[in-house]
Amino acid sequence: MNILFYFESQINPVHGGTERVAWLVSKYLKSKGHNISYLCKYVVNDDDSEISDVIPGTLNKNEKIDYINKFVSDNNIDIIVNEGGNTDDIYLFSHTNIPNNVKIISCLHFDVSGDLKYFYSSFKYSLNNCDISSIIKYLFRLIKLPFLKIYHTSKRKQRYAHMVKYSDKVVLLSDKSVESYIKFIHDKSTKDKLISIINPNTFNTDDINITNKENTIIYVGRLEYLPKRVDRVLKVWKLLQDKFPSWDLKIIGGGSYLENYKRLSYKLKLKRVEWAGFTDSEPYYSKAKILLLTSNFEGTPMVIPEAMAYGVIPIVMNSFINADLHIKDGENGFLTKPFSCKEMAKKCERLISDPDLYKTMSHNAQLAIKDYNIDKIGPKWEELINSI
Repeated sequence: MNILFYFESQINPVHGGTERVAWLVSKYLKSKGHNISYLCKYVVNDDDSEISDVIPGTLNKNEKIDYINKFVSDNNIDIIVNEGGNTDDIYLFSHTNIPNNVKIISCLHFDVSGDLKYFYSSFKYSLNNCDISSIIKYLFRLIKLPFLKIYHTSKRKQRYAHMVKYSDKVVLLSDKSVESYIKFIHDKSTKDKLISIINPNTFNTDDINITNKENTIIYVGRLEYLPKRVDRVLKVWKLLQDKFPSWDLKIIGGGSYLENYKRLSYKLKLKRVEWAGFTDSEPYYSKAKILLLTSNFEGTPMVIPEAMAYGVIPIVMNSFINADLHIKDGENGFLTKPFSCKEMAKKCERLISDPDLYKTMSHNAQLAIKDYNIDKIGPKWEELINSI
């Protein structure tokens, strides 16, 4: 079959979990004899980016639809896999625009309502050292928050109802994600269109030796304020750095909030922090012992199984429905109360202070991920492709 993978930026396995998964699934399907094409809106100037056709940014919506349909026709596309299910691109890749003989699989890598659960805490930040105008703006924003929540909830219900109605299948990341989707849009009749396929682990780690690990805590991901809240990682490190002078923190990733986080690091007088930027995360997984994840909301973040495959123990704030998908609390990782930096720091202290516990949990983490390799998950995609 001729299969088109779409993501808003060029699919690049170095730049994020969604990209790595899409890249791995597309390569698996190609190995099974399917012809794979890529389409995007934004170019990523990087050698690791897949060669893609680019939808010109100068086009209006109708022109973009015409461009997509011409590409589909010229390349005899049978199936479109839309990896942009969390954006308004679902209105482009929809059977309101694309003929029914071309099948559409929409992929959603986030929980449909996870960020709404902690909507108010997402917008809170310290007013220390703020001028009076900034404080006034912040207070007005707080007043508007209930109305913003109503607005965002309404728009999102509309978007996800449209997505499932005008796609042939919607791929979610767990059975809990399927149930959450149905509950959110209040439509049980859509269940037959929803399918759960967990993300495959993206690294082969059979030869990892945990005895070569370094005293390193890592964060891996985009450096944005929402949803990642990396400021919490820095605050956890503030509680640890003086107690454990032989340990360090490494931040792997980039994003629009990088300079803000660096300023916060300076303000907190943090020591032994490395800012690695966008780079291959594999060398960091291979050396690190602990991963921190402090997000307000996630889908099933790839950093968790990736880290566990390398024997890195995840300590994750239990703020999203799939946080426990790979983690058994206290056995192969820790789940902490949402947004408690003190509790997360205590879990780190426990691991750092007990080498035997670290070895046991690290081994358990590696074992837990064995069933999520692409040779186990890929056939589910092949079955889906052949069934629609």
